[in-house]
Amino acid sequence: MRKNAGLGGLILALALAATRVHAAPEVVVTCSGLTEDERASVEARSHADLAVKGLEGGLLTLDCPDATGRVTFRWGELERATAAPLPDQARARIETLLSLVDAVTTEVQRQRSVPVPVPAPVPVSPTAAASAPAVSPAAPVPMLPLAPVPAPPTPAPAPAPVPAPAPVPAAPSSPPPRPWHVGAGVQAELWATEVTGAGGLRLRGGRELAPPIALAIVLAGDRVSSHPDDVAVRLWRGGIEVAASASEAWNVVLGGQLTRLIAEGPANWLPASHAKTTLAGTLRLDYVVALGRLELVPGAGVLVYPARRTVTLNGERVLSVPRLTGSAVVDLRWPF
Repeated sequence: MRKNAGLGGLILALALAATRVHAAPEVVVTCSGLTEDERASVEARSHADLAVKGLEGGLLTLDCPDATGRVTFRWGELERATAAPLPDQARARIETLLSLVDAVTTEVQRQRSVPVPVPAPVPVSPTAAASAPAVSPAAPVPMLPLAPVPAPPTPAPAPAPVPAPAPVPAAPSSPPPRPWHVGAGVQAELWATEVTGAGGLRLRGGRELAPPIALAIVLAGDRVSSHPDDVAVRLWRGGIEVAASASEAWNVVLGGQLTRLIAEGPANWLPASHAKTTLAGTLRLDYVVALGRLELVPGAGVLVYPARRTVTLNGERVLSVPRLTGSAVVDLRWPF
Protein backbone atom coordinates (compact mmCIF):
# COMPACT_ATOMS: atom_id res chain seq x y z
CA MET A 1 0.00 0.00 0.00
CA ARG A 2 2.81 2.42 0.84
CA LYS A 3 4.59 1.51 -2.38
CA ASN A 4 1.53 2.42 -4.46
CA ALA A 5 1.12 5.72 -2.58
CA GLY A 6 4.75 6.68 -3.22
CA LEU A 7 4.41 5.84 -6.90
CA GLY A 8 1.23 7.95 -7.15
CA GLY A 9 2.96 10.93 -5.49
CA LEU A 10 5.89 10.67 -7.92
CA ILE A 11 3.52 10.66 -10.92
CA LEU A 12 1.63 13.67 -9.52
CA ALA A 13 4.85 15.60 -8.97
CA LEU A 14 6.03 14.89 -12.55
CA ALA A 15 2.66 16.02 -13.93
CA LEU A 16 2.80 19.28 -11.97
CA ALA A 17 6.36 19.92 -13.13
CA ALA A 18 5.40 19.30 -16.75
CA THR A 19 2.41 21.61 -16.39
CA ARG A 20 4.64 24.40 -15.02
CA VAL A 21 7.18 23.95 -17.81
CA HIS A 22 4.51 24.19 -20.50
CA ALA A 23 2.85 27.09 -18.71
CA ALA A 24 6.00 29.23 -18.81
CA PRO A 25 5.81 31.93 -21.53
CA GLU A 26 8.17 31.64 -24.47
CA VAL A 27 10.01 34.72 -25.78
CA VAL A 28 11.78 34.47 -29.15
CA VAL A 29 14.01 37.41 -30.19
CA THR A 30 15.35 37.24 -33.77
CA CYS A 31 16.67 40.80 -34.15
CA SER A 32 20.09 40.53 -35.79
CA GLY A 33 20.85 44.18 -35.01
CA LEU A 34 20.95 43.53 -31.24
CA THR A 35 24.03 42.50 -29.32
CA GLU A 36 23.97 39.54 -26.93
CA ASP A 37 23.57 41.87 -23.92
CA GLU A 38 20.78 43.82 -25.60
CA ARG A 39 18.95 40.61 -26.61
CA ALA A 40 19.23 39.25 -23.05
CA SER A 41 17.88 42.54 -21.65
CA VAL A 42 14.88 42.46 -24.03
CA GLU A 43 14.10 38.82 -23.16
CA ALA A 44 14.33 39.40 -19.41
CA ARG A 45 12.13 42.51 -19.45
CA SER A 46 9.61 40.79 -21.74
CA HIS A 47 9.36 37.83 -19.33
CA ALA A 48 8.82 40.29 -16.47
CA ASP A 49 6.04 42.06 -18.42
CA LEU A 50 4.26 38.74 -19.10
CA ALA A 51 4.60 37.66 -15.47
CA VAL A 52 3.13 40.94 -14.15
CA LYS A 53 0.12 40.61 -16.46
CA GLY A 54 -0.39 36.90 -15.70
CA LEU A 55 -0.03 35.77 -19.32
CA GLU A 56 1.69 32.41 -18.80
CA GLY A 57 1.84 29.87 -21.58
CA GLY A 58 1.93 32.34 -24.48
CA LEU A 59 4.40 32.76 -27.36
CA LEU A 60 6.00 36.20 -27.78
CA THR A 61 8.01 36.77 -30.98
CA LEU A 62 10.21 39.83 -31.66
CA ASP A 63 11.61 40.35 -35.16
CA CYS A 64 13.44 43.29 -36.76
CA PRO A 65 13.32 43.12 -40.59
CA ASP A 66 14.56 46.19 -42.51
CA ALA A 67 15.07 48.42 -39.43
CA THR A 68 11.43 47.78 -38.34
CA GLY A 69 10.47 46.23 -35.02
CA ARG A 70 7.63 43.67 -35.29
CA VAL A 71 6.16 42.02 -32.17
CA THR A 72 3.60 39.15 -32.23
CA PHE A 73 1.98 37.57 -29.12
CA ARG A 74 -0.16 34.42 -29.26
CA TRP A 75 -1.99 33.39 -26.08
CA GLY A 76 -4.43 30.58 -26.59
CA GLU A 77 -6.89 31.63 -29.30
CA LEU A 78 -5.91 35.31 -28.98
CA GLU A 79 -3.18 36.74 -31.18
CA ARG A 80 -2.06 40.34 -31.55
CA ALA A 81 0.77 41.92 -33.57
CA THR A 82 2.19 45.42 -34.00
CA ALA A 83 5.21 47.06 -35.66
CA ALA A 84 7.11 50.35 -35.65
CA PRO A 85 10.36 51.72 -37.13
CA LEU A 86 13.42 51.36 -34.91
CA PRO A 87 15.77 54.28 -34.16
CA ASP A 88 19.54 54.02 -34.65
CA GLN A 89 20.53 54.43 -30.99
CA ALA A 90 20.79 51.14 -29.07
CA ARG A 91 18.95 52.37 -25.92
CA ALA A 92 16.10 53.93 -27.93
CA ARG A 93 15.85 50.74 -30.06
CA ILE A 94 15.41 48.56 -26.94
CA GLU A 95 12.81 50.92 -25.43
CA THR A 96 10.84 50.91 -28.70
CA LEU A 97 10.76 47.09 -28.78
CA LEU A 98 9.61 46.94 -25.16
CA SER A 99 6.88 49.50 -25.89
CA LEU A 100 5.62 47.23 -28.70
CA VAL A 101 5.70 44.23 -26.31
CA ASP A 102 3.67 46.18 -23.74
CA ALA A 103 1.14 47.19 -26.39
CA VAL A 104 0.37 43.65 -27.62
CA THR A 105 0.36 42.05 -24.15
CA THR A 106 -1.90 44.77 -22.76
CA GLU A 107 -4.34 44.20 -25.64
CA VAL A 108 -4.39 40.43 -25.02
CA GLN A 109 -4.85 41.01 -21.31
CA ARG A 110 -7.77 43.35 -21.98
CA GLN A 111 -9.41 40.82 -24.36
CA ARG A 112 -8.98 38.06 -21.77
CA SER A 113 -10.73 40.07 -19.04
CA VAL A 114 -13.83 40.89 -21.16
CA PRO A 115 -16.76 38.94 -19.64
CA VAL A 116 -18.76 36.52 -21.85
CA PRO A 117 -22.26 37.95 -22.42
CA VAL A 118 -25.11 35.85 -20.86
CA PRO A 119 -28.17 35.47 -23.14
CA ALA A 120 -31.32 37.10 -21.82
CA PRO A 121 -34.22 34.73 -20.82
CA VAL A 122 -36.87 34.23 -23.50
CA PRO A 123 -40.28 35.53 -22.31
CA VAL A 124 -43.05 32.86 -22.12
CA SER A 125 -46.57 33.80 -23.18
CA PRO A 126 -49.48 32.99 -20.75
CA THR A 127 -51.04 30.54 -23.26
CA ALA A 128 -47.83 28.53 -23.52
CA ALA A 129 -47.51 28.54 -19.77
CA ALA A 130 -51.05 27.18 -19.32
CA SER A 131 -50.55 24.41 -21.87
CA ALA A 132 -47.22 23.36 -20.41
CA PRO A 133 -47.37 20.10 -18.40
CA ALA A 134 -47.26 20.43 -14.70
CA VAL A 135 -43.94 19.60 -13.19
CA SER A 136 -43.88 17.90 -9.89
CA PRO A 137 -41.72 19.64 -7.34
CA ALA A 138 -38.36 18.00 -7.12
CA ALA A 139 -36.36 17.50 -4.06
CA PRO A 140 -34.29 20.53 -3.09
CA VAL A 141 -30.75 20.44 -4.40
CA PRO A 142 -28.16 21.16 -1.79
CA MET A 143 -26.17 24.37 -2.62
CA LEU A 144 -22.45 23.99 -2.83
CA PRO A 145 -20.23 26.79 -1.57
CA LEU A 146 -19.01 29.06 -4.39
CA ALA A 147 -15.35 29.16 -5.08
CA PRO A 148 -13.81 32.57 -4.48
CA VAL A 149 -13.52 34.56 -7.70
CA PRO A 150 -9.93 35.65 -8.25
CA ALA A 151 -9.45 39.37 -8.33
CA PRO A 152 -8.61 40.78 -11.74
CA PRO A 153 -4.93 41.43 -12.25
CA THR A 154 -3.71 44.89 -11.53
CA PRO A 155 -3.43 46.75 -14.84
CA ALA A 156 0.10 47.56 -15.77
CA PRO A 157 1.00 51.24 -15.91
CA ALA A 158 0.83 52.82 -19.33
CA PRO A 159 4.14 52.69 -21.16
CA ALA A 160 6.19 55.81 -20.90
CA PRO A 161 6.52 57.61 -24.23
CA VAL A 162 9.74 56.80 -25.98
CA PRO A 163 11.77 59.99 -26.34
CA ALA A 164 12.58 60.83 -29.89
CA PRO A 165 16.28 60.62 -30.66
CA ALA A 166 18.00 63.95 -30.40
CA PRO A 167 18.88 65.41 -33.79
CA VAL A 168 22.50 64.99 -34.67
CA PRO A 169 24.09 68.44 -35.06
CA ALA A 170 25.16 69.04 -38.59
CA ALA A 171 28.86 69.21 -39.16
CA PRO A 172 30.12 72.74 -39.84
CA SER A 173 30.14 73.25 -43.56
CA SER A 174 33.49 74.15 -45.03
CA PRO A 175 33.71 77.38 -47.03
CA PRO A 176 33.16 76.90 -50.76
CA PRO A 177 36.34 76.61 -52.79
CA ARG A 178 37.45 79.77 -54.55
CA PRO A 179 39.99 78.69 -57.16
CA TRP A 180 40.15 82.00 -59.10
CA HIS A 181 41.71 85.24 -57.94
CA VAL A 182 42.59 88.71 -59.20
CA GLY A 183 44.87 91.21 -57.56
CA ALA A 184 46.77 94.45 -57.85
CA GLY A 185 49.76 95.83 -56.03
CA VAL A 186 53.14 97.49 -56.15
CA GLN A 187 56.58 96.10 -56.87
CA ALA A 188 60.18 97.23 -56.72
CA GLU A 189 63.45 96.02 -58.20
CA LEU A 190 66.72 96.88 -56.44
CA TRP A 191 69.96 97.24 -58.39
CA ALA A 192 73.46 97.26 -56.97
CA THR A 193 74.70 99.78 -59.56
CA GLU A 194 74.92 103.55 -59.98
CA VAL A 195 71.07 103.80 -60.01
CA THR A 196 68.87 102.46 -57.24
CA GLY A 197 66.37 100.48 -59.31
CA ALA A 198 62.74 100.53 -60.49
CA GLY A 199 59.30 100.65 -58.95
CA GLY A 200 55.73 100.56 -60.22
CA LEU A 201 52.35 98.84 -60.32
CA ARG A 202 51.41 95.28 -61.18
CA LEU A 203 48.23 93.36 -62.02
CA ARG A 204 47.72 89.65 -61.38
CA GLY A 205 45.10 87.07 -62.28
CA GLY A 206 45.28 83.35 -61.63
CA ARG A 207 43.66 80.06 -60.78
CA GLU A 208 44.38 77.22 -58.39
CA LEU A 209 45.02 74.16 -60.56
CA ALA A 210 45.26 71.49 -57.87
CA PRO A 211 46.17 72.12 -54.23
CA PRO A 212 48.75 73.34 -53.49
CA ILE A 213 49.65 74.60 -57.04
CA ALA A 214 48.36 77.91 -58.48
CA LEU A 215 49.11 79.46 -61.88
CA ALA A 216 48.98 83.24 -62.50
CA ILE A 217 49.60 85.79 -65.28
CA VAL A 218 51.32 89.05 -64.23
CA LEU A 219 51.51 92.41 -66.05
CA ALA A 220 53.55 95.30 -64.64
CA GLY A 221 54.89 98.72 -65.51
CA ASP A 222 57.81 100.39 -63.70
CA ARG A 223 59.50 103.75 -63.75
CA VAL A 224 63.28 103.52 -63.55
CA SER A 225 65.69 105.97 -61.95
CA SER A 226 68.50 107.03 -64.22
CA HIS A 227 71.49 109.30 -64.52
CA PRO A 228 71.30 112.00 -65.77
CA ASP A 229 67.83 112.92 -64.53
CA ASP A 230 66.64 114.27 -67.87
CA VAL A 231 66.52 110.72 -69.28
CA ALA A 232 63.13 108.97 -68.91
CA VAL A 233 63.31 105.18 -68.50
CA ARG A 234 60.29 102.87 -68.39
CA LEU A 235 60.16 99.10 -67.82
CA TRP A 236 57.28 96.88 -69.03
CA ARG A 237 56.93 93.33 -67.80
CA GLY A 238 54.69 90.38 -68.63
CA GLY A 239 55.07 86.83 -67.38
CA ILE A 240 53.78 83.68 -65.74
CA GLU A 241 54.19 82.68 -62.10
CA VAL A 242 53.62 79.29 -60.44
CA ALA A 243 53.00 79.34 -56.68
CA ALA A 244 53.29 76.27 -54.42
CA SER A 245 52.00 76.36 -50.84
CA ALA A 246 54.76 75.46 -48.41
CA SER A 247 52.36 75.87 -45.45
CA GLU A 248 49.01 77.49 -44.70
CA ALA A 249 50.43 81.00 -45.26
CA TRP A 250 53.83 80.65 -46.98
CA ASN A 251 54.08 80.23 -50.76
CA VAL A 252 57.13 79.60 -52.94
CA VAL A 253 56.85 81.37 -56.31
CA LEU A 254 58.75 80.45 -59.49
CA GLY A 255 58.21 82.23 -62.78
CA GLY A 256 59.50 83.75 -65.94
CA GLN A 257 58.88 87.17 -67.49
CA LEU A 258 59.57 89.09 -70.68
CA THR A 259 61.05 92.52 -69.92
CA ARG A 260 61.01 95.53 -72.28
CA LEU A 261 63.36 98.40 -71.26
CA ILE A 262 62.83 101.77 -73.01
CA ALA A 263 65.06 104.84 -72.39
CA GLU A 264 64.36 108.28 -73.93
CA GLY A 265 66.68 111.29 -73.67
CA PRO A 266 66.46 114.89 -74.86
CA ALA A 267 65.62 115.45 -78.54
CA ASN A 268 69.09 116.76 -79.36
CA TRP A 269 70.77 113.54 -78.22
CA LEU A 270 71.91 110.98 -80.72
CA PRO A 271 70.57 108.44 -80.32
CA ALA A 272 67.70 109.96 -78.36
CA SER A 273 66.10 106.59 -77.41
CA HIS A 274 67.17 103.05 -76.63
CA ALA A 275 65.07 99.88 -76.15
CA LYS A 276 66.06 96.39 -75.05
CA THR A 277 64.02 93.21 -74.61
CA THR A 278 65.19 90.35 -72.42
CA LEU A 279 64.01 87.40 -70.36
CA ALA A 280 64.23 87.06 -66.60
CA GLY A 281 63.53 84.35 -64.03
CA THR A 282 61.67 84.94 -60.75
CA LEU A 283 62.24 83.29 -57.38
CA ARG A 284 60.20 84.71 -54.49
CA LEU A 285 58.73 83.82 -51.10
CA ASP A 286 55.20 85.16 -50.39
CA TYR A 287 53.25 85.35 -47.13
CA VAL A 288 49.42 85.34 -47.28
CA VAL A 289 47.48 87.36 -44.67
CA ALA A 290 43.68 86.82 -44.70
CA LEU A 291 41.62 90.03 -44.47
CA GLY A 292 38.06 88.71 -44.64
CA ARG A 293 37.24 88.21 -48.31
CA LEU A 294 40.60 89.72 -49.36
CA GLU A 295 44.21 88.58 -49.02
CA LEU A 296 47.24 90.78 -48.41
CA VAL A 297 50.35 89.12 -49.89
CA PRO A 298 53.80 90.64 -49.29
CA GLY A 299 56.80 88.88 -50.83
CA ALA A 300 60.54 89.17 -51.37
CA GLY A 301 62.93 87.43 -53.76
CA VAL A 302 65.33 87.83 -56.68
CA LEU A 303 65.23 88.34 -60.47
CA VAL A 304 67.83 86.58 -62.61
CA TYR A 305 68.78 87.93 -66.09
CA PRO A 306 70.86 86.03 -68.63
CA ALA A 307 73.33 88.95 -68.94
CA ARG A 308 74.01 92.45 -67.65
CA ARG A 309 71.91 95.09 -69.39
CA THR A 310 73.55 98.44 -70.22
CA VAL A 311 71.73 101.43 -71.74
CA THR A 312 73.80 104.10 -73.52
CA LEU A 313 72.45 107.39 -74.93
CA ASN A 314 74.49 110.10 -76.68
CA GLY A 315 77.70 108.36 -75.74
CA GLU A 316 76.84 108.24 -72.05
CA ARG A 317 75.93 105.21 -69.99
CA VAL A 318 72.50 105.97 -68.62
CA LEU A 319 72.09 102.84 -66.47
CA SER A 320 73.42 99.32 -66.02
CA VAL A 321 71.33 96.45 -64.67
CA PRO A 322 73.20 93.47 -63.11
CA ARG A 323 72.33 89.83 -63.78
CA LEU A 324 70.99 89.29 -60.24
CA THR A 325 68.72 91.87 -58.64
CA GLY A 326 66.47 91.94 -55.60
CA SER A 327 62.70 92.21 -55.87
CA ALA A 328 59.82 93.00 -53.53
CA VAL A 329 56.05 92.92 -54.12
CA VAL A 330 52.91 93.71 -52.13
CA ASP A 331 49.61 92.43 -53.62
CA LEU A 332 46.00 92.79 -52.53
CA ARG A 333 44.07 89.80 -53.96
CA TRP A 334 40.40 88.85 -54.14
CA PRO A 335 39.68 85.12 -54.43
CA PHE A 336 36.37 84.13 -56.07
